Amino acid sequence: MAAKPAARRLSAADLRLWLLGFVLVIGWVGLGYRLFQVQVVRAEEFQQGGLVQRLETRSLAPDRGTIFDRNGDPLAMTIEADSIWVVPQQVTDPVYTAQSVAALTGRDWEVMRDAILRGLGSGTRFVYLARQVEPTIAQAVMDLGLPGVATIPEAKRVYPSGTVSAHVVGMVDIDGNGIE
Repeated sequence: MAAKPAARRLSAADLRLWLLGFVLVIGWVGLGYRLFQVQVVRAEEFQQGGLVQRLETRSLAPDRGTIFDRNGDPLAMTIEADSIWVVPQQVTDPVYTAQSVAALTGRDWEVMRDAILRGLGSGTRFVYLARQVEPTIAQAVMDLGLPGVATIPEAKRVYPSGTVSAHVVGMVDIDGNGIE
């Protein structure tokens, strides 16, 4: 009679090797499933999201030239200014933010606070705090490091002689639209 071969026992090293292989196979199956979800099932959704992130349409206002009188003195000219705006959802303390910006810009802090709170209530993502301020003031506001506060450069139309020649030159509002 032949002797039965002894049953082979897995050693600890063999067990660890099999366990590692099993974990790797499960990982590759999970990765393949996720890849299938991204590339096939939700491909259109991700494609549209990518387009939204990459493409942005902006209307750029044309630069207005300087208007001179017959002696070469400027009647109307465009200078650079900055507008201070805020993302209401990123503001941690609306009162402190409004007071800090108002102190540097010389505007009413309660109006700024109310604008931030209205923005929070309506869910808007953009609220102006101060329009067309000097670049040095805008830089001082940015140096405060207030969360949610940013600046954007804008063109500001100025009239060195005031409204003396407004009927000839014309006037524009704060957004650069002709009003007169």
